[in-house]
Amino acid sequence: MSRASTYTTWAGETICAGLAEGHSLLSICDAMGIAYETAREWEETVPEHSGNATRARAMGCHALADQALAI
Repeated sequence: MSRASTYTTWAGETICAGLAEGHSLLSICDAMGIAYETAREWEETVPEHSGNATRARAMGCHALADQALAI
């Protein structure tokens, strides 16, 4: 028996915005008050979120590299 997903567009967009800024998924989840495991499950089960999160992580890597170079 599968449970209903608690995913919302707002939650997905908020997570992706944080990832794109270079924040960790763990810190984003803590700030949002959601379980890390829940967010990871959304990446595996919500196709549109999966793609968005992948792109956001790539952007976050670039943001962190830019910050490192600025130092």
